[in-house]
Amino acid sequence: YRGDCALAGWSGSHERSGRRRGGSRVLPASAVLVILVASTYASAGNISLELSPRPEVREGTLTVQLAVRNGGDEPGRSVGAALHFRNRTIRSEVRPLLRPGKTWEAELALPAVDIGTGRWPYRIRVDYADANGYPFQALHVGTVMVRAPPLAKVAVVGVTTPPLATSGPLESRVKNLSPNARTVSIAVHLPEGIELAEPVAPVELAAWEERRVTASLVNRSGLPGSRYAVFVSVEYDDGSLHQAVVVPATLEIVAEQSVFERRRSLLWVVAGLLVLAWGATVSWRLAVRRRSPPGSSPQ
Repeated sequence: YRGDCALAGWSGSHERSGRRRGGSRVLPASAVLVILVASTYASAGNISLELSPRPEVREGTLTVQLAVRNGGDEPGRSVGAALHFRNRTIRSEVRPLLRPGKTWEAELALPAVDIGTGRWPYRIRVDYADANGYPFQALHVGTVMVRAPPLAKVAVVGVTTPPLATSGPLESRVKNLSPNARTVSIAVHLPEGIELAEPVAPVELAAWEERRVTASLVNRSGLPGSRYAVFVSVEYDDGSLHQAVVVPATLEIVAEQSVFERRRSLLWVVAGLLVLAWGATVSWRLAVRRRSPPGSSPQ
C-alpha cells in the first residue's frame, strides 16, 4: 500500500525583533514540505526544513518514513516529529540540533489493524525552535491508500481563508460527484496557536449537490505577518469503502487594527466620498452650462 501526496503551495514571512521569514511547499513528485524560518539573529539567517514523508500500511501497521533536511544556513533546535492517525499519536525522539545541510531520519508507526480498503488521512507535525528558543511548527496532512480504492466521489472545490487577526471564517465548497446522496464529515487541520471555535458538523449532500461550509477560526498566538499551511479534509463511507480527500490552503495572520487606525480608515473613506461628490457636482454644472442657450444663466 502506498501514500497519496497532498499537492500544495505555501509561502510566508513575519517580522519580530529582527527579521524572520517562513514558508513551505509540498512538491508533487517528492512530497517535500519546506519550512523556511529566518532566525532573529541580526544576520537574518534562515532555517529551511524539508520534510519528506513516505507512508504505507503493512501487516496492520501504518509506518511513515520521515526525512527532515535543513537546507538553510542556521541550525534548527529541538527538532521533533509527531504522527497522528485515527485518534492515536506517537512522537519521535527530539534531535537537539539539526545543522545546515544535514538530514535527520525518523520512523513513526501506529496500529492500523481496524481499517479497510480506501483512503485514510494522517497528519505529521514537526516542532522546532530558532536560536532564541522561539517555537515553530510544520504541519502536513496527507492520505494513505489501503489496497486499490477507486477515485473519491466527493470533491472540495475551493478553500477561502481571509486574513485573520483575532477571529474570522474559513470557507470551503464541498461537491457530491455522484447521483447518490451521502453524508460527509469535515475537519479543519490547523497549526498550534490557531483553533476552531467549534467543530464542523457533518454535511448531508444530495445527488450532485454542492454546499458551502464555513468554519470559525480563533487566533491564540499566531504572529502578525505569518502565513500558515492549513488543510481541510472530507471523509465518507461508501459501504465497506472509506474515502478521504485533503485540500491545502494558506492562512495569513494580520495585526488587529487599533481604535485610532479604524478611525483613520473611516476618515479616509469619508474623504474619498466627499471628493467623489465634489467631482460629480462639478461635472453636472459643466454639463448644464454647455446645454444652456447663449446669454442665459444656469439654474
